[in-house]
Amino acid sequence: MDKHSKISDLLWVANSPSLIRNSVDDSLSLQKISNTDIDNLDHFLNQRFTHRVGGYFENLVQYWQVNLNECELLAHRWKILQESRTLGELDFIFRKPDRLTAHWEVAVKFYLYMPHMNVNGSNWIGPDSRDTFEKKINRIYQHQLEMSRYWPDPIDQRIPFVKGRIYYHPLEKRPSVLPQEMNPHHLKGLWLYHHQVEWLENKMWRFQLLEKPYWLSNIEYCKRTAIPDLLDFSEIHKKFKNHFWESDRPLHLTLLKESESGWHEVDKLFIVPNHWPTMMQS
Repeated sequence: MDKHSKISDLLWVANSPSLIRNSVDDSLSLQKISNTDIDNLDHFLNQRFTHRVGGYFENLVQYWQVNLNECELLAHRWKILQESRTLGELDFIFRKPDRLTAHWEVAVKFYLYMPHMNVNGSNWIGPDSRDTFEKKINRIYQHQLEMSRYWPDPIDQRIPFVKGRIYYHPLEKRPSVLPQEMNPHHLKGLWLYHHQVEWLENKMWRFQLLEKPYWLSNIEYCKRTAIPDLLDFSEIHKKFKNHFWESDRPLHLTLLKESESGWHEVDKLFIVPNHWPTMMQS
């Protein structure tokens, strides 16, 4: 991934809509971004490289708060032990420039809206169907944020910081009511079952499979720069077939449309196996 795309991901982490209603009211100005040392950010992320989308997200949060917002990092993934047993861990403890101490629990999550009754008991299911929106939010509020009572000093703020995207099926009606904790202005994407991919045909789009951890910001390719090989429908259709022949892992991709300046993302899309969401149930 090129350095400028990492800047785009940093902006996405700070400025994209929260997935939940109650979150930190903070953003990253274009002035701060313009003053960001791209090589320094690239070195920071390369030193901490991970394939985990959540780990990459955490690294960007840390860089934003420490290098740009001038917070002091007091702890990251601080383990809480009791009688040699791990009770949990704190994502971040920051001391802010105003000297307040803040406990942040951070997450980046992707959920597919399933309008029909299913074995998960939720309409908001992760690509790994053991994960649901309700399960994650309950854990953040009822367990993770409460863990900072074990921090040796007073905590002034407990902040849930959750970003991500909700994916809707293009052939299904969208919900009229959202979970109480979900931000109605969340980012949106699309999802389809493997047997429904013909819906993508004749849309004048090109396709690019997304590799972890680079699932965050929108993708843009300028005609003045090198553009990777983008797939047409017949090519991506073949990749879907080969993939699901041997794997149950959902695929994440971007849909791109050509403009005068190059290619720009019009949507993100998950393709899931035909028996999803039951394949992860034990």
